[in-house]
Amino acid sequence: MDHRHNSILPDSLSSSDILKMIWTNWGLGFGSIALLILLSLFVPYIWLPVVAIAEAMWLKWQWLPKCRRTEDGSATDAIPSICITVLWIAAAVMFAILVLCTPFLIGRVVLIPMYNDEIPFIASLVLFPCVAFVCVCWMVNHRTALRSDSTAAAGGALRGMLPREIAYQVRIFLLLSILIGAVESWYYFVHYINSNLNAPDRFFFVLMPVGIFLLSLFFMGGRYTSLSALVEAVDNIPTAGLSTIVRYLVFSDNELLVRPNNFGLYDSPYELLREGQVELDDKITRQAFADLARTDAFTLRYLYKSESLPSNLNILHYAAILDSELNRADVSNITDAEDSDRWLGLYEIQRLAAEGKLSPVLASELVRIYCVTMAWKTYDRQGHRQYPIRNYKPTFRFRDLGKWDVNYDDTSWLDIAAFNEDKPFFRIRRFFRRRKANAGS
Repeated sequence: MDHRHNSILPDSLSSSDILKMIWTNWGLGFGSIALLILLSLFVPYIWLPVVAIAEAMWLKWQWLPKCRRTEDGSATDAIPSICITVLWIAAAVMFAILVLCTPFLIGRVVLIPMYNDEIPFIASLVLFPCVAFVCVCWMVNHRTALRSDSTAAAGGALRGMLPREIAYQVRIFLLLSILIGAVESWYYFVHYINSNLNAPDRFFFVLMPVGIFLLSLFFMGGRYTSLSALVEAVDNIPTAGLSTIVRYLVFSDNELLVRPNNFGLYDSPYELLREGQVELDDKITRQAFADLARTDAFTLRYLYKSESLPSNLNILHYAAILDSELNRADVSNITDAEDSDRWLGLYEIQRLAAEGKLSPVLASELVRIYCVTMAWKTYDRQGHRQYPIRNYKPTFRFRDLGKWDVNYDDTSWLDIAAFNEDKPFFRIRRFFRRRKANAGS
C-alpha cells in the first residue's frame, strides 16, 4: 500500500488514493498509540510524556498538512486527529502522576499505599481510556456522519461512502479501546503485583495491544483492497441516461402478492423499467400496471421515491390496491410449482422475513411502510404520544393503506419512529438535540 505520489499529493485524489490514505491514517494514528506503549518498555517513565507530545506534534505538523491538501484528504483525517488529542491528554495525565505521586520533580504530593516509584503508571491503562473518551466525543460531534447514506455522490461511489467509512473506523477504534482497556483493567486489579513487570505483565500491558494494532492493520488493509476493487467496478459502470424503475406492491384485502425471483427470494411480481429521462406521472404508471396485470379494477397509490447505487437510476414505489370484487386469479398465477405466486398475510410476511426469504428491496419497502404508518398513527411531529397510553400500538392492516393520509416520502416519520416519547431518556435527549441544533444555526 505504498503511495505513488510520495509526500506530494495531487490536487484531486483517485478512489484508490483515498483508500490508501484512509489506511495510512489508521496505521499512523493507532500506530502512534502502539508505539508509545512499546517504548514504555525501554524509555524511562519520566520521558514518556515528552515522547507522547513529540508524536502528537509530528502528526499535527508533519502528517495532517499533507493529508489536508485536498478536500478528500481532509475528510479522512478523523483517526489522526483523535490520536493527537489522545496523546496530549495522556501526556498531561502522565505528567500529573509524575508530579503528584513521585519524588522525581517536586516531591511526593499524593501518598498512595503500595505505590512503586519505578513504575509510576502503566502506559496502556492511561492511553486506552483516553482513546475511548475522545472517540465518544467525536461520535457525538459527528452524528451526521453516523447517519449518512452510503449512496453514490458526485465524483464517484467512494465519496458517497466516505463519511460512513470514517465513522466505521472510529467505531472500531472505540470498541478496541474498550475491549483492551477492560481486559487490562481486569488483569491489573486481579493479577498484577506492583513490584515489577514480569512476562505476563508485559504480555497484557504491551504485547497484546501492539499485537492487536498489527492485526487491525492487516484487517484494514484487506478491507480497503477489497473495497478498492468494488469502487473501481462501480465507478466504471457506463453512465447511461437516467432510468426509472417502477415497483408495484399488489394488495388484496389484508394480503400481499409475491413471487420468487431469480435468487429464490420472494419479491413483487410487477415491475416496470423506463429508460431515459421520461416524466412518469400517476396516469402513466397506472396505465402501465393495468397493462401488466390486465385489469383496471384497482386503486393506485404513490408511496415514495428512492435511488439506487448507480446514481442514474431512480426507483418509484407504488401500492396497487385491488378492488374487493376482483377475482385474484385474474392478476396472480397460483399453481403447485415452487415458483408460483403467493398471497401473504402479515404473519407469513414476518415469518419469511425472519427466515431471510424476502428480497432486500421488498423487505425495505414493507419496513418503511410499517414504520412510517405506525409513527404517524401513534405520535405527533414532536414525538409525543397522541394517546395517553404508554407503548400503545394502533392496528396495522394492508386493507387500510389507501385510506391513510401520510406522506411516505417524508423521512421525518422514520426519525420519529426511532426517537419518540416511548424511548428511554426522551426529554433529556431532546434537550441536547435542540441545543446542538441551536448551536449549528
